[in-house]
Amino acid sequence: MRIRPWHVATLCVLAALGWQALLVQGRFHGDWSGLFYSGALIEPSPRVAVEHPYLFPKSTGFDGQYYHAVAHDPFHQDPQAFRYIDAPQLRYSRILVPLLSYGLALGRQGRIDSSFRLVLLAFLWLGVWSIAAIAVVRGASALTGALFLAVPAVYMSLERGLVDLASCSLLALTAWGALTKRNGVVWLGLAGALFNRADGWVLIAGFVAVSVVAKNFSQLALWLSAAIPKLVWDAVWGPKLPSVLLDPAKQLQFPFSFLFRILKTPRAYKDFAFWLYAGDYLAYLAMLLLIVIPLWRLRHKRDAASVA
Repeated sequence: MRIRPWHVATLCVLAALGWQALLVQGRFHGDWSGLFYSGALIEPSPRVAVEHPYLFPKSTGFDGQYYHAVAHDPFHQDPQAFRYIDAPQLRYSRILVPLLSYGLALGRQGRIDSSFRLVLLAFLWLGVWSIAAIAVVRGASALTGALFLAVPAVYMSLERGLVDLASCSLLALTAWGALTKRNGVVWLGLAGALFNRADGWVLIAGFVAVSVVAKNFSQLALWLSAAIPKLVWDAVWGPKLPSVLLDPAKQLQFPFSFLFRILKTPRAYKDFAFWLYAGDYLAYLAMLLLIVIPLWRLRHKRDAASVA
C-alpha cells in the first residue's frame, strides 16, 4: 500500500496524543491542564481559576497559561481580565488558536481547554500533511512529513500550550500552496499567519517582494489583501485593549531585532555552558541563513531570467 501524506499526518497526531497522555499521567497526575504550564506565582484569571488548573510550584509558568486565559475570553467580555495577562496587546494579537478554541467549544467555558488541545493537534496534522505533500511533489517519501515533529516549536507547543505550532503549520501549508500554484491556499496561509503572530508580516513581505520582482501585480494585490482580515479585526477589537499598551513606538520594531539583542546580551548558562552557547549560536546562524539564502536565490533567478 502506498503511504500518502494523510496517513503520515494521522499517525503523527496519534503519536503526539499518546506522548501527551504519558506526560500528563506521569508528570501532572492525570491533570491535562498541566499542558498549559501555569505557574503558582501567577494569579490566574477568574475564568481559569474556577477550573483549578495544575500549577507548577514556585514558578511563574510559561506563555501557554496566557493563551489559555485569552481562549476563555477572546472578545474581552471581562474588563478586568487584562490584569491577569502579562502583555495583553501581545497575547491578544496572537488570537488565532485561542479564537478557534473558543469557537470550537461554542463559547462553553468547560470545553475550551479540550478544544484548545484539539486545535493544536489539528494544526499538527496540517503541518505534517503539508510537509509530506511537498515531499511527494518533490519525488520524496511522504514519511518526510514526520520530520515536522522535530521542529522545537512544534513539540514545545504540544507540551506547553503555545501557539507557535500554528505558525509552523501555516508556513508549511503556504509553501505547499506556492509550490503547487494554489493561490487560494497561499492566501489562507498568509491571512492565518497574521492572526497567529506578527511575523506573518514577514511572510507576506516575502510574497510581495517576489511579485514585485516578477512584475505580477495581480498577485501583488492578492497577497496584500491577505492582511485585510487582520487589519479589520485589530480595528474592531484593538481599541478594547488597555490604551497604555497601544503606543506604536513600543509595538513597532525592526524585524528580527530580537536576534541582534540576544547576540549583544546572550543568555547566561551555568551547566553545560559551552554546549548550550554553541547550540544557541548555531540556531542564530540558521535563522540568518533562512533570510540570506532565499534572497540570494531570488536574485540568482532574476539574473538567470535577464540573461535568457
